[in-house]
Amino acid sequence: MGPRGAVVSSNGVFSLARTPELRDDATGLGGELRTRLPDGTPVLVRPLRPSDAAELLDGFGHLSDETRRRRFLGAARRLTHEQLRALTNVDGYDHLALGLAVLEGEGPLESLREGHGIAVARSIRDRDEHDLAEYAIVVADAWQRRGAGRLLTRELLRRARLADVVRWRAVMLADNRAVRRLLDGCSRESSRRVLGFGAIEIIYDLCAAAAAS
Repeated sequence: MGPRGAVVSSNGVFSLARTPELRDDATGLGGELRTRLPDGTPVLVRPLRPSDAAELLDGFGHLSDETRRRRFLGAARRLTHEQLRALTNVDGYDHLALGLAVLEGEGPLESLREGHGIAVARSIRDRDEHDLAEYAIVVADAWQRRGAGRLLTRELLRRARLADVVRWRAVMLADNRAVRRLLDGCSRESSRRVLGFGAIEIIYDLCAAAAAS
């Protein structure tokens, strides 16, 4: 499940209005979530699978130069086979990777079929500091400012907390204010350092209240 068309590491405004939610996994880590965006669009959140590789590769191929600069801190031209395998072969605990797709059809949420992907977010545990993980997200251009990024981040945060992650590390370009606003809405910045070449690293403490919302 990958976002089709151009994708960016940013997000718009999301209302915390209550929406119907269906989960199929008692642990809360491996299941799916069916819910709606603030505008009523039905969506599915689920873990990425190896079978999503082709769609991820297609989405990457539509990235603009500016999007690649922001998301990959440079003009990455292609994903290697090894990178694609690492992105889709996840264990659901140390490496959490969630995709967000539009649901299609008529009727109740549980009867709708999965459509195209519009966003991907991941949390990868640090090898040395086990309560720390690296966070990253991409959202399709057409779905920015519609709540997709914030919905996906909140669900990823909830699952990360269940996996005993209490801090996220976000490496980004200093001018990427959109991702900073997204993370400021569900976590608290605890430290920041300059990495060079316009990049910064920010450590965020994950808010328990956001995980429970």
